Amino acid sequence: MKTKNILSVSSKPYQLIKEKILFIYDQMKHAPTYYLILEIVIFSYWVLLFGFFHKNIRNMYYSLVRGSSNSNTIGSMQNTLDKIGVTGADFIELLVKMEGANLLFIGLFIISLFIYIKSKDVQQKDPYLILLAIITGITAVIYAVYLFGIVPGLENINAERLKTYITIFTPIFAGFVFLYLTMPKKKFYKSMFFLFGIIVLTASMLSIFSLYNSPYIMQPTPSVTQMDMEGAEWFTNYHKEGTLTVHIISPMPRFADAIMGESERRDTLGFSRSIHKNVPDHFNYNVNNRLGKTYIDDKYMMITMFDRRIYESVWKNIGRFDKHDFKVLNNDSTVTRIYSNSQSNLYHISGIQLNQNTE
Repeated sequence: MKTKNILSVSSKPYQLIKEKILFIYDQMKHAPTYYLILEIVIFSYWVLLFGFFHKNIRNMYYSLVRGSSNSNTIGSMQNTLDKIGVTGADFIELLVKMEGANLLFIGLFIISLFIYIKSKDVQQKDPYLILLAIITGITAVIYAVYLFGIVPGLENINAERLKTYITIFTPIFAGFVFLYLTMPKKKFYKSMFFLFGIIVLTASMLSIFSLYNSPYIMQPTPSVTQMDMEGAEWFTNYHKEGTLTVHIISPMPRFADAIMGESERRDTLGFSRSIHKNVPDHFNYNVNNRLGKTYIDDKYMMITMFDRRIYESVWKNIGRFDKHDFKVLNNDSTVTRIYSNSQSNLYHISGIQLNQNTE
């Protein structure tokens, strides 16, 4: 931006170029829209370089064309909170602990917008501040659209990550508010230093809650046992190619990536890991008396000790699976246990077409 300092060339051959560049700079320096467009073009080009983004865009396009989408994220969050009994004051406490620092900076961002709109002097001195405000506002709108499920398919481009990008520039606006309210000509400007100290300290304390959340969020360990790996290795050696897998929270393709490598896994289990789905809650026994009736063709399923323990202890209130479900599974005529060690069990699920022949 400091074109005048860079172009300190006095020789005549460059004088004309210097004057033209300075003229363009003077014309553009009061037009933040120009730089907004430039940033969008650069960001779009960078994003489009990634191969996975092409696939995600295709998935989003199909969702828009077909009008299909997951249920809105707000509704899913509410359903999860209801299952674990988090309502009212508990919800507010959880929200403050998880997003308190971000909410504080977003509040300062909103205050800065009121100050910016009200003060014409600030608009003349800091014309580019509105550029950052536009970027933040657009990001917030897209994230809100994703939360309420207004536009189908946004989950295919990982729109939940936009929550992080909303707060990227908010510290700049917080600094703007601090600077504006501590100007000597402002009334009570000295007392503002004490207030801002409290705000900074509060934001720091709240950020600690969001960084170390184990005291108030029970979640499982991401570790994988050796017996899990041995069960998955047995599967990769002896399974029938072309048959897809289902899982609780231990997807077989992830184990296969570690055992045989991603490229070979694509050849044997399919290019995309997303074609291997989650098994329905309670193994769908609340709908059908046999798991095989849920599927048209055969499936494989691996259930680890981790899968069982997580819903019997940490996530018991969620109610996806319980001890009775696993007991019924062992007596299901459409499900055959084909491998077992101390921690992992592999099952073959006979699809509905085979069930029709036997029944």
